[in-house]
Amino acid sequence: MEIARNNGAYTVALTDSMDAPITEVAHNVLVARSGLTGFVDSLTAPFSVVNALIAACGIKKDKELLKKLQNLEQIWKEHSIYTMENKKK
Repeated sequence: MEIARNNGAYTVALTDSMDAPITEVAHNVLVARSGLTGFVDSLTAPFSVVNALIAACGIKKDKELLKKLQNLEQIWKEHSIYTMENKKK
């Protein structure tokens, strides 16, 4: 989240609690209670919120979103996010 924010992204955290540390970094916070009380409880509510946000952004700003996603992929590569490169040392 900090990398995204430091690169000019407007950040939104999705969490099940306002006590989560990520709330201190995000511009806005969405709370979607999952009701997790055990290992196999449902994450349907939080994933539904994420899917709705992605769909809404894609519909509203499709060309702008494509450029930002390409920029985001470059940032991921530079910081070895979602890859194991440079992490085996």
